[in-house]
Amino acid sequence: MQFYFLNQPCAGILRKALGIFLLSATSLTAVSAQQVRIGTLALQNQYVKPTISGQTTTAGYLAISNSGPDDKLLSASTSLANTVQLHFMSMHGDVMKMSEVQSIDVPSGKTVELKPGAHHLMIMGLKKPIKEGDSLKIKLKFEKSGEVELAFPAHASSAPTPTGMGHHDHMAM
Repeated sequence: MQFYFLNQPCAGILRKALGIFLLSATSLTAVSAQQVRIGTLALQNQYVKPTISGQTTTAGYLAISNSGPDDKLLSASTSLANTVQLHFMSMHGDVMKMSEVQSIDVPSGKTVELKPGAHHLMIMGLKKPIKEGDSLKIKLKFEKSGEVELAFPAHASSAPTPTGMGHHDHMAM
């Protein structure tokens, strides 16, 4: 790439600025496209919901893509909470049903999304509040792919919840 300017120092500055811009753009892409692989699984888009004052429960979400044989998410844990359960939420008419499940199937060739209103991680007995921008390390254990620890950044989601109920409110049910 050549720049033709009457003032050569200006060309050097422009080249440096362009280089910094391209480097920054590449870094931003790498961060937003970050994905963790374990065995034949690709894990991405993980996050937890920030908590409000006095709240000791939150939920965790992520996408799990499987390019190999069927697998299962068996458990999750973190040192910052008493327990992490695998949960499923469904609507039956106007009634929200929440239940713990023993595992979450991750079929071959599919992507399973743990998201509000479906499968998710229920993180209970938090030992400290989770603020926007914090990160919670959660260990996931899979039947075939083994264990991996991921950082789940805390941020609010724009996804609506059924009947306007917040995802944390089901613990009071």
